[in-house]
Amino acid sequence: MADNDLHHQDSKRTEQVLMMRKKSAFINELSAEEAAEIVKLRIVKDLPKSKYAAKPAISFTSAEGRKVVYSHIEIYKMIEDVAHTLRSNGVRPKTRVAMLFNNSVEAVVTFLAIEWVHAIAAPVNPELDVDQIKAAVENLRAALIITQHIIPKARTDTDVYAKAVTVAKSMELKLWSTARSTNHGVTLDAGGGAIGEPAWHGGASDYTLDDDEDAVLTTAVDVDLLVLPLTHRNICSAAKIFFQTYELHSSGATIWQKPIHAVHGILVLLTSFYSGGMLVIPPGGQFDPASFWDLVQEHGITWFSTDASVLHEIKEAN
Repeated sequence: MADNDLHHQDSKRTEQVLMMRKKSAFINELSAEEAAEIVKLRIVKDLPKSKYAAKPAISFTSAEGRKVVYSHIEIYKMIEDVAHTLRSNGVRPKTRVAMLFNNSVEAVVTFLAIEWVHAIAAPVNPELDVDQIKAAVENLRAALIITQHIIPKARTDTDVYAKAVTVAKSMELKLWSTARSTNHGVTLDAGGGAIGEPAWHGGASDYTLDDDEDAVLTTAVDVDLLVLPLTHRNICSAAKIFFQTYELHSSGATIWQKPIHAVHGILVLLTSFYSGGMLVIPPGGQFDPASFWDLVQEHGITWFSTDASVLHEIKEAN
């Protein structure tokens, strides 16, 4: 038994050494500029903004059934626009912002814009019922709610927008929404009213963010909506490790299967942007195992991160 244990430990140690060598070899193959980028990621706002400017960042199918692709620079311009609206309407560093979104380009821009202004993104599972969402928002101590705008004729009594309206009204919170248009991309409507004076009033524009401060707050549904804080150091370190371990490149593409309210979904999002690759959002933000290989073929998917149960579903469906 002892020999088996020792053999297992030796094998594990050898595996770790090989992995470290693999990472080192990968880093050595990068240019000095690329290697510096790996070290640079300290907070979410450090994601490369112009390095991959013209490369595709996000691909998805619009509500009208058209394929839409945005480059990295187009996404970052949207982020800057939404970030300005956030700051203009009182979102300051450390403001907790509850997000109620399915995976979408609106969700990506909103999440990163919140990080850009040094506020704290708090994505909530939109599949929860109204009472659960209200409990989650209370636990998160959010100052406002942002959701994806749905045009009046497309609304139902049970969609995400309706839930957000109900929760915001019952909690007397401001409700803002993001929407996408062909001409303007993703924009934020703060029609629900500002939550305070503009963020630059009183010196907030000079705020320096520490990487040990919270970047994201998520809620664990199975333990009474316990709030799980993720610091900038946590998620940036994880993204760098993911990037190095799987040797990701700007020519890569992945399917965004895990939701934005899950840690795994956030990691895939950040790693994709960090690598300069393309994030493919399934139609309606909902992943269908039966369409996996169609998406792979259509978008040239090079990597995919999920869990064993989803892989089993893909195998069964195909």
